Amino acid sequence: MWRLFQLSKHLSKPGHPWNKFGSGNRDSLSKAAKDLKEQGRLEVTTDTKASTLSPPASGTASPAPSVASNSSEVEADGGAIGRETRRRLVEWWTKEYSAERMHLCITGTESLDELSEMAASMFAPIVHRGYDPLPAVNEHPYGPQETGTLIRAQTIMSMYALEISFPLEYQSPLWKLKPAHVISHLVGHEGPGSLHSYLKKQGWITELSAGPTPLGRGFDSFKVTLYLTVDGFSTCLFGLIFEITLTASHRELQVCRVSLNELLCHVERIKVAGSRPGRASSVGRHYLPLQREGSTRRLYIFYRFTHDQTIPA
Repeated sequence: MWRLFQLSKHLSKPGHPWNKFGSGNRDSLSKAAKDLKEQGRLEVTTDTKASTLSPPASGTASPAPSVASNSSEVEADGGAIGRETRRRLVEWWTKEYSAERMHLCITGTESLDELSEMAASMFAPIVHRGYDPLPAVNEHPYGPQETGTLIRAQTIMSMYALEISFPLEYQSPLWKLKPAHVISHLVGHEGPGSLHSYLKKQGWITELSAGPTPLGRGFDSFKVTLYLTVDGFSTCLFGLIFEITLTASHRELQVCRVSLNELLCHVERIKVAGSRPGRASSVGRHYLPLQREGSTRRLYIFYRFTHDQTIPA
């Protein structure tokens, strides 16, 4: 699935932050050091106190260079290339790892005073470098030139799936309305008369999921994913998906919102007694600065909605 995830990023706008790799391997992470070595700009030495040559923007040597012999990349620390890669990683950490760019959520049965003391003792050592919070990227990575594209990809494991992705407005500021959750409930509902029920009766799918996917700070997407049978793979299902997703009337959305709110109130009561690690992760991931009202309930409850209000999506 990571291959398909990276494929979707590769198909976004060139130059957009989302277009970059989100992870790497030994080859990609050590490429800069290898290039320096090929250019003769990476010093190979047995002197552990000696610094390595680097481009002007890359600062000084590693604060804790490893002991190794003079050249081999198969050494325990990767030799000169491994040490230079580590130096760059430590340099990036020193520059970017800062408290004001993080969110923290702690849940537990302890009192607020006890939880506060735990937070202070465990997380106060994280350096505050005086940076601004992470900026939002308001430009969506999928514009008119990137949408309306059909991609076929061969998987490593034996499976058939169809994923339809729609560019979506950033949903966190809409936490009181939750428009994407309403659409998700309409598309992903599995009861009688639902899209899931119909497709499964036809023998075309084994599973269906739909919902908003947070991509980055400032842009989201809405994805409909169907895991297909062999017959489903040879059947064109786009028309059904678009009919359900794009033609729901405003009244249907309002009725769905009322019933969904009742369901989510029940879900919230279950969540309170449920997995604390999962709850803390969800709250921390969706938290917005200066919007602490209902910070734990807001993941589940619709706070306001009027009959003449348009649901943005």
